[in-house]
Amino acid sequence: MTPSEARSAVARLNAVLLEGDIAIAVNPAIRFPVGEKTRLSWPNAKQTLGLLTGNPFGCLSEYLDYVRGGHYTSLLFDGALLQLSFDFKHDQLVGHRYCYYPCPLAIPDPSFASNTDAWVDLLEQNLFTEIELSSLENASSENDMRNKRHSLLRLRSPIRFDFSPDAAADGEPVSHVHLNSADARIPVHSALSIKAFIRFVITHFYPKHLEVVDSVGDHAYARCISLEEERNLYINCRATI
Repeated sequence: MTPSEARSAVARLNAVLLEGDIAIAVNPAIRFPVGEKTRLSWPNAKQTLGLLTGNPFGCLSEYLDYVRGGHYTSLLFDGALLQLSFDFKHDQLVGHRYCYYPCPLAIPDPSFASNTDAWVDLLEQNLFTEIELSSLENASSENDMRNKRHSLLRLRSPIRFDFSPDAAADGEPVSHVHLNSADARIPVHSALSIKAFIRFVITHFYPKHLEVVDSVGDHAYARCISLEEERNLYINCRATI
């Protein structure tokens, strides 16, 4: 996959997500230099590269920084983010970041997803409610129990697939997925195509929209998982899907 092919695939994906009312906002993929590499990513990634590593993995402030700063490829109707970023050397893929970042709030109405201020206010209100209820040793009144049952806050982890040969080391596979912790690096058999990533997200979290997958081109990459990594559980799939 070349930079031009990746940019076209992202544009096509965004168009399909918008047409299907799955995404409510999207960003194009632009090219910019990062050292000796060329990065293809959302526009604001060019100005704030450190933001992607400055927050603890999966915390509320990280999610809010991403939403407020427009750090996504696609913002979905339920507040989830898709981040697709690619690194190239001489038009060859040498790294990628594919992240599905679920919203930490169960949005009660789709209108919240297009109003960031209302969305953040609702998130903060629910956070304070949770704190207040958990601080009560005997929260046994009917109202307290009802509020607890209907809390909109959710404990959800981002799922981020990274392909980074330059950073490979013991305990850090060339291709891996982060779940629940930045230190968790579960081996993946190879770099992923955009289609493999989108199929994973849509199949497991938005199964009513499987038609999106057919609109994304596929690309197979050589296996890069080591024999030692294959001794434990890892993620694998067929060369093409």
